[in-house]
Amino acid sequence: MFLIKNSPYSLFLEQAIAASQRAAELVLSFYQKQNFQTVFKNNHLGPLTSADLISNQVICDYLSAHSSFPILSEETKDDLSRLAAQYVWIVDPLDGTKEFLSRRPEFSINVALVYEKKPIVGVIADPVSGSIYFAGQNMGAFLFSKNTLKSLHVSEKSELDSLNIAVSRSHSHPALIEALARLKNLNIQKNGSALKYCYVASGKIDASLRKTPLHEWDVAAADCILHEAHGKLTDIFGVPLTYNNKDTLVNSGLIASNARLHQYFVDMFNQN
Repeated sequence: MFLIKNSPYSLFLEQAIAASQRAAELVLSFYQKQNFQTVFKNNHLGPLTSADLISNQVICDYLSAHSSFPILSEETKDDLSRLAAQYVWIVDPLDGTKEFLSRRPEFSINVALVYEKKPIVGVIADPVSGSIYFAGQNMGAFLFSKNTLKSLHVSEKSELDSLNIAVSRSHSHPALIEALARLKNLNIQKNGSALKYCYVASGKIDASLRKTPLHEWDVAAADCILHEAHGKLTDIFGVPLTYNNKDTLVNSGLIASNARLHQYFVDMFNQN
């Protein structure tokens, strides 16, 4: 295990990494197959594959065997008993299922641990590259890839020129594109899943913006990683997110960036 230092959350981080690694290996095996079962969720909530379900089972079984904390997962029925708990695991067993089905390597496994509505552990596994992004509160953010451990830090950009910005491949919004058109020499890239927030944390891109709703499991792990990489993640009004809410939907979109640029994007979204 490649943890950086002892912390009250080291054990939880080890558990999240181990669960994510196991799931990533299984998801990759499905990705490499020609055929696997796909259904569609009720209420037009998008595709669901057998890879989602098996990943969910592996993660939930592992976390349940190693801790007593309740689990909020996209693919598990929510009985709301978690609302009484201080610690809650939040899991997206396959984030970016549309990309997975399209054979684009832009999907991830996201595991976070939340304490009193704030993420204290975040792990995002990239099955195709074999990389793992992870962070623990007051421990820093890191990328483990090809047997190398690297500390993560957001970009130092402060000028609104020649920015690299990631937007969702599957959930674009006309108001976002219109707002971004005001920027000069902008480079926009489209990415699926929470990997785009990892790219912000690594400094590879300067910001990731979203105007459409998403769920807590889409962003909880990324929130921890980005914060520990000295970045900032809020809704479009600049309000930090909270987790383990009764309603898991985050309606107002997201701004993920370095701290120097963050207020500009808040202002951009909220111009009259």
